[in-house]
Amino acid sequence: MKTDVVEVRMRVAAHPATVFRFLADPDRFRQWMGDATLGTAVGEPLTVRYPDGGSAIGTIEEIVPDKRLVFSWGYSDPAKNLPPNTSRVAIDLAPIPSGTLITLRHSGLTREMARNHAMGWRHYLSALANAAASVTALAGSAVDTYQAAWAERDPAKRAALLARCWNANAIFRDAMGYAEGRDDLADYIGAAQSFAPNIAFERLGPLLHAHGHVNYRWRMVAPDGSVMMTGNNVGELSPDGLFLSMTGFWDPPAPASA
Repeated sequence: MKTDVVEVRMRVAAHPATVFRFLADPDRFRQWMGDATLGTAVGEPLTVRYPDGGSAIGTIEEIVPDKRLVFSWGYSDPAKNLPPNTSRVAIDLAPIPSGTLITLRHSGLTREMARNHAMGWRHYLSALANAAASVTALAGSAVDTYQAAWAERDPAKRAALLARCWNANAIFRDAMGYAEGRDDLADYIGAAQSFAPNIAFERLGPLLHAHGHVNYRWRMVAPDGSVMMTGNNVGELSPDGLFLSMTGFWDPPAPASA
């Protein structure tokens, strides 16, 4: 019988040590795998229970802290033609500038099984990536500090605020300009303030967060309280809670009344 290998890769906005906790800790494992029982040592069992009453069953084969987890894999349902412990899943973690690269390899599958499992593992790794990134992104603090930098008129204080939320090489983009690095962004904010003195830049509504990215709405308010412009920002955060990029989107102007 010909066999095939599924390989799925995903980038996560979290350090390898953080991601590994979601592979090795039974409670965190359930956050992305659902109803599951996970052993914590080589030779101990792994079971994932599905809503239809079936289960995936395996055994922990290798644990390398912060780097690698390997387990066997199969199913309780004979109709799936993959008995327990007859295939092998290896999950490797590698550090990258934006966090961690996860590489999952599932071997010992038929070609048809490989196609089906590729889709399933993409779903589960996406859940793992989102769960791990939500622990380290520090999104709310980063956004609040970023907003404070836009409101700060003193150049030294503005630079200090950006040092707390902005990666040294991060990129800012919007319809009116571009800035690369903290110094460029500090100068860009200062120039924007000179063209629109006494304008308040306010965050609106909830902060949305997924996979180390944030999305939130904003508005520019004149001293008389009138709203001059609205839009939303989409930013990417490093595992340390510093922005790697920010893109601003401006809402189209409201149509003139008749």
